Amino acid sequence: MTTQQPSYWCIRNIGDVDPLEHGGAFVLVDRTGVYSPVLLLLEQKADSAYDFWEIQLDRLIKVPPTSEGGGCGLSDNRHWPAKHCWFGKPESLQDLAIFSGRLLDGLIDSFLSSCPVERALAYQSAAVYHGAENFSYPSRLSREKAEALCDAMLHQIRQSQGWHKGYGVTYYHDQD
Repeated sequence: MTTQQPSYWCIRNIGDVDPLEHGGAFVLVDRTGVYSPVLLLLEQKADSAYDFWEIQLDRLIKVPPTSEGGGCGLSDNRHWPAKHCWFGKPESLQDLAIFSGRLLDGLIDSFLSSCPVERALAYQSAAVYHGAENFSYPSRLSREKAEALCDAMLHQIRQSQGWHKGYGVTYYHDQD
C-alpha cells in the first residue's frame, strides 16, 4: 500500500514584500489535494540566522454558544466538535480579534474558510498573538538557506499566478 505524499506549492506571500529582511509568511497548497494548506513563517534573528515555522492550516469547526452564554468558539476535534481547541474559547478569540483589529465573526469565518489564504491570515494573527512556537517547533536556517527558500517561494508565486481559474475552459452562455 502506498501513501500519497504532499506536493506543496506556494501561492501567496502574506508577509512583508521583502520576506528575507522583514519576515515572510508563505501560503502553500498541496497539489495532490490530500493535505491541508500550510503557512510557512520566516523570521530573521540577530545572529544572521532565521527561524522557520510550518503551521498546518486545518479547517476548524464552529462551536455554538452554550446555554450559559458566551460567544461562539472553535474546535479542531472532529470526534468531539464541542471541545474547544487550545486557542478557540470565545474569550480567547475575542482577545485575538481585538489584537488583530478584526471583527470576531470575521475572524471565526476566516478559520472556517475554504480559501487557504483567508485561513492563513487568521492563523498568522493567532501565531503573532500567541507565538508561533505554540503552533510548531521552529527550525533554524542559515542566511543562504533562507534566501534560497524565499527565492523558491517567490518564484512559485509568480508561476501560480498563471494557473487557470475554475475548470480551465471558457464556456459560452447563450442569452435569449
